[in-house]
Amino acid sequence: MKYVLLILSTVLFLSCSVDKRYNLKKDINYEMNVGKQIQVPIGDIGHLRIKALLSKEAKNYFTKDENDDWIFDPKGEKLTNFIFGYYKINGISFINLNDFGIPEMKFFLTLKNTLPFQYSVSAYVIDTNGNQIPNVETFLSATLPAGTAEEPGLTDATLHITRSQTADGTGFDGICIKFVAPTMPSSSMLIEHHLGISINKVSLQLPEGINLRVKKKNNNSDN
Repeated sequence: MKYVLLILSTVLFLSCSVDKRYNLKKDINYEMNVGKQIQVPIGDIGHLRIKALLSKEAKNYFTKDENDDWIFDPKGEKLTNFIFGYYKINGISFINLNDFGIPEMKFFLTLKNTLPFQYSVSAYVIDTNGNQIPNVETFLSATLPAGTAEEPGLTDATLHITRSQTADGTGFDGICIKFVAPTMPSSSMLIEHHLGISINKVSLQLPEGINLRVKKKNNNSDN
């Protein structure tokens, strides 16, 4: 039995807080039938600045100065396993896991970090309300090195998503990538507002037996 995946005009887009959005420049209308696994290139997703990354917990230790830069102050605490923030990729609702019967998929991506913190990286899938979807297993385990604007920290990662037969795939809207700092600096430091984390070189691998239809009309937008 072949699965069918229909990718509509909003192939991937991010929440309004991101600096760049994925945008196909030309009209696309084609169909591919494959008997083996297929890997579809998506491209660069975009750059999320520190302001949009910070978790509610992290905001207790970061304040903005008069230049819109951020000051990190550990307040004399030893901060370990610090939940720094989240990168949410929304709008993947074109993949209805129930209708298409897709048991698993893999995203291959490169993470780029210009912030001076090292992170342990994990992920989970979310619904349209931003809540984690039960019975859908998401595996992503990577270490993202600290970096600078001139020499960013880089790591390649694989995001593997599998669902159980009872998973409610109809609400699948996106992926939330979580960044946890094993340790934070013991002294205050200034973080420039343009620094953050980027997700680049993304591709999607689907199971064998896919009938892939891709349709996209150019809206002449540079979102």
